[in-house]
Amino acid sequence: MELHKAIEAVLRDAGGPLHVRDIAAAIDRSGLYQRGDGGPLPTAQVHARIGKRRYRDSFVQLGDGVIELATRHAGLAAAMTSAPESTGATVSTVSQIDALYGPGAAKWVWTAKPAYAFEVDGRDREILEPVADPLHGDEEDRGWWTCDPQTRAGDLAVVYRSATPINEPGCLPRRGPKDLRQVILALSDAFALASDPLAGEFADKHGCRYMPVSALAPSVSIALVRTGFAPSRR
Repeated sequence: MELHKAIEAVLRDAGGPLHVRDIAAAIDRSGLYQRGDGGPLPTAQVHARIGKRRYRDSFVQLGDGVIELATRHAGLAAAMTSAPESTGATVSTVSQIDALYGPGAAKWVWTAKPAYAFEVDGRDREILEPVADPLHGDEEDRGWWTCDPQTRAGDLAVVYRSATPINEPGCLPRRGPKDLRQVILALSDAFALASDPLAGEFADKHGCRYMPVSALAPSVSIALVRTGFAPSRR
C-alpha cells in the first residue's frame, strides 16, 4: 500500500485527528506500509508525504503535528461556525463569538487528552469554562495552551477531547469522549516553551495565552461530525 493510503486508513480507523508520531506507530504496527530498508517509519516521512502538493486536498494539518482527513475537517469547521447555542445564559453562543472574532481569524482544532480536559471528578476543567463576558475578558491567568507556531492573537480554536486513555490515577473519565467542546480565543501570538521551567513534556512545543469564550452544548461527537453534521446557525 502507498504511504498516503496507509495514512488515510489509519486516520479513518482512529475516527479523529492523530499526531504524526501516532500515525507512524500505527502504520508500523499494522504493516500497511513497509519502507524499502525494512526500518520503522519516521515521523518526518509522514510529515513530508502529507505536505506534498498532490496530497494537500486529502489532509489538514491542525497544528502541533496533529493531522486530520480533509473531508472530516470540513465537518469540524461547520460544527464550529454553526453549532447550537450554549445552554448557559451568561455564556456567548458560538455564533456570537464567530461574529465578534471570526472575520479574518484563523481557526484551529486543539487536541486535549482527558487529563487536560477534565477535573478529577469528570467535570470540564475549570480553566476551560467560558468567561461570562468575552468582550471585556477576565483577570484570571490561565497560563498557556500548546498551539501551532503560526497561531496569532485573535485566532479561534475548538477543543477536541481525544480518546487517549492517559489520565492521572483515579481520574474520570479514563477515556476521553472524542468530541468538540470549548471554543477558545488566542490572546497572544504563539511563543516557544523551551525556556518555560513548567513546560515539562511540552518544552519542544509552542504555546499561547488563551481565554475560553464559548462552548458547544451539547458537545459535538466525532461520530456525528463524520455523518456530515452541520447544524443551523442560531
